[in-house]
Amino acid sequence: MEALLDEKRSKKRGCTAKMVVSISEVAGAPVHVDVVSVPLLLATRPATDYWFFRQSSPGKKLLIVYQSAYMQFLLKLYGDCIVCLDATYKTNLWGFPLFIMSIITNHGNGFPVAIFIVESESTPQIVEALERLQERTPEWQPKFFMTDKSKAEMNAILFVFAGVVVLLCDFHRLQAIKRWLSKGENGVLRSQ
Repeated sequence: MEALLDEKRSKKRGCTAKMVVSISEVAGAPVHVDVVSVPLLLATRPATDYWFFRQSSPGKKLLIVYQSAYMQFLLKLYGDCIVCLDATYKTNLWGFPLFIMSIITNHGNGFPVAIFIVESESTPQIVEALERLQERTPEWQPKFFMTDKSKAEMNAILFVFAGVVVLLCDFHRLQAIKRWLSKGENGVLRSQ
């Protein structure tokens, strides 16, 4: 138990020492494996929050979807115009992609409205996560989705939301241009 409470390891696992203690109390014994910890954590969640958790098994890939009641409220309020989706990597011990879906409020502030972890960044996995969120909020139909240049993300968005326009964010657009220009095989000389 002391190894789990070590501050550095707790931060690396994405949980606090208090969470580990709470999970351990629910389990009645120290919990050393995250696969065991997640279902126990979900069993103690607030009833108003949405969690979907499926462990990886033959024929099924890991999927975790989370949306608090407040996140859903903001999605209903601001999610009809533009929704942003981006993934980050190396945020957990296994390197699974962590997706953050966000909206822009009437004050111009970005706010996360859903989080999901998939085993692989594939169109079917992203489709399933988006469909689970849309089932929770059936009236949600954004006009625009902004993402990076991920074909899997773009294809999933277009599959789930008929008529949506997918936009490429400026940061990722500029990053793609810089990478293309820096490759020698594209015929652009450094002096140009």
